[in-house]
Amino acid sequence: MSLKQAIESEIKKAMLAKEKDRLRALRAIKSLILLEETKGGAAEMSEEEELKLLTKAAKQRSDSAAIYTEQGVRISRRWSRQSWRLFRSFCLSSSLRRS
Repeated sequence: MSLKQAIESEIKKAMLAKEKDRLRALRAIKSLILLEETKGGAAEMSEEEELKLLTKAAKQRSDSAAIYTEQGVRISRRWSRQSWRLFRSFCLSSSLRRS
């Protein structure tokens, strides 16, 4: 199963469980993948490209959470941390599948 299919499956689960924050983060991941696919003109991204994209996005979320913590913005910090954890979990599962 490709990462994109795994994310779509997780989106369905999050919708059924009414997990709004998880759903928002999953949609963000799917959006990143779709934008990258259309930008490159390729039919699908390779697993290596997906992993690189998710790793970059996870780092951005981590940096955002740190900035929000410094500035005392609780809501944005919580969202950044939750999405960072989700991005990292997909990065780890993707790298484990490659091994």
